[in-house]
Amino acid sequence: MSWFGTRGRSPIGLDAQGRYINAVQLTGSPRRWRIDAATSVARVDPAMPLEAEELTRLTTMLHRQGFQGRDVVVAVPSGRLLTGEFEMPVGATAGVRQAKARARLASVHKCLPQDLESECWDIPKPARADGQSSVLAVACKHDEADDLINLFESAGLCVRALDVESWAAARASAPVVGDRADLIPVLNLGWTAAVLVVVHDGIVVYERTLTEHGMNRLYGKLIAKLDMDCDVADHVLHEIGLQSDDSEAGEHSEVLAVVRSYITSHLDRLIGELSTSLSYASQEYPDRELDRLLVHGEGALVPDLVQRLGDQLDLATRTLVPTDIAHCGGPLAGLGGSPALITALGLAQHRVAA
Repeated sequence: MSWFGTRGRSPIGLDAQGRYINAVQLTGSPRRWRIDAATSVARVDPAMPLEAEELTRLTTMLHRQGFQGRDVVVAVPSGRLLTGEFEMPVGATAGVRQAKARARLASVHKCLPQDLESECWDIPKPARADGQSSVLAVACKHDEADDLINLFESAGLCVRALDVESWAAARASAPVVGDRADLIPVLNLGWTAAVLVVVHDGIVVYERTLTEHGMNRLYGKLIAKLDMDCDVADHVLHEIGLQSDDSEAGEHSEVLAVVRSYITSHLDRLIGELSTSLSYASQEYPDRELDRLLVHGEGALVPDLVQRLGDQLDLATRTLVPTDIAHCGGPLAGLGGSPALITALGLAQHRVAA
């Protein structure tokens, strides 16, 4: 299904879950994407919920920066997304699977099935029990979905779909994954959480949201412990990071050493959680190897962080950026190298046929 509208452009993929609101609009197809518009706008206060006034200013800015149309695709915030993996009888119809998955999600999360908007998909499981198949299911409560849609539409935008971040990551990474039949972990080092997604044969087979490991936790520590403001924290994280050359640091070398220790501590705690999750995925699919780890999100901007992540996990690792997926030239070239835009790019690809 293709729903490209204004002059052949995709809906605007809008990722508003972090410190920045990231937006991407595409033309083309999975064979040859082109980024026609992109932006990254700092939020007024990322600790506060989005409000209509902030989104109204964003809408005006999008049109000034070359975005066309009002159609947007946004992800259900991780805090509102309900997930679960369930066994299903082999041969059950799609309708039966959907109904059973919704009922089980409702039971797990202590709500009524009729209160949920849900989706599920089959996942391959070599270790499945006889007579059973497996599905991953996601859901959002109707009232929370309505609130989210109404918020964006009050700012003059038209929500064409509420998507799931895991599938946005799977879509965006597809050109890099190619035809590999192994397990492909895709990690978003986001502002409010780190989100691990494992893709197998183009299907999301595992996801885990680690809310204790968002980049906001690291920023908060730098600001509180070292009396930095956000601008200084940005500089030391995005320009210096884990690089160890202090030859030009002078009197600041001790401070930078402390910054690196905080980054390393934050990363090491995350690595412990990732190791557990990747080990579980490997056990579920013992006939498949873990391929390279693809990393995106704001945390992937920290110099040498992705390399350390791969070294500690003993896994080939690379940063995923928009230019891996789509042509991006001219004034957008800088944004084309930003791993923070990957979720927005995947949202823009929602329901676009090859």
